[in-house]
Amino acid sequence: MKKTILFATLLICFFASAQTKLQFTESNQLFLNKLELNNTTTFESIVSELGEPVLKKESRNGVKLYIYSDLGIALKIFNGKLTMIGANFNWDGDKNFPEKSFTGEFLIGSTKITNETTKNFFETVSFISFDNLMMEMYAATTNEKIIMLAFNSNGFVTQVGFEFKQEE
Repeated sequence: MKKTILFATLLICFFASAQTKLQFTESNQLFLNKLELNNTTTFESIVSELGEPVLKKESRNGVKLYIYSDLGIALKIFNGKLTMIGANFNWDGDKNFPEKSFTGEFLIGSTKITNETTKNFFETVSFISFDNLMMEMYAATTNEKIIMLAFNSNGFVTQVGFEFKQEE
């Protein structure tokens, strides 16, 4: 019985991670699998796509940080709506991200992001330009999203995050 439960748990984790895809398209749309993510995306719709995350912390202003440790994904939710989604690739100690690396497929345009992605990535993405904010942090802005990439001292990507401007 214990072996069956363990096997079923591993199978579910494998299926979820194999099926997880984050993609930012050239038309500035962000998708989690087939679910479009924007400032109106509800927490419930993400849970129906990925399952129940772990609540890591809640700030005084009501922003909730959720973690999918097994998938390497972090979410921030305010008033039931998505304000940030990010993926960890090479954990740098940031407590707002899970320690485990993202286990699915992550694309910006047609460029795949992995734990071996370096700043050469910027040469492969021509439809959006990133500014160096400070040291190893870069950002690009679209109509409703801010895309952030951080790199470690070895030059490899640590996290990629998308923040959403909230409706007034």
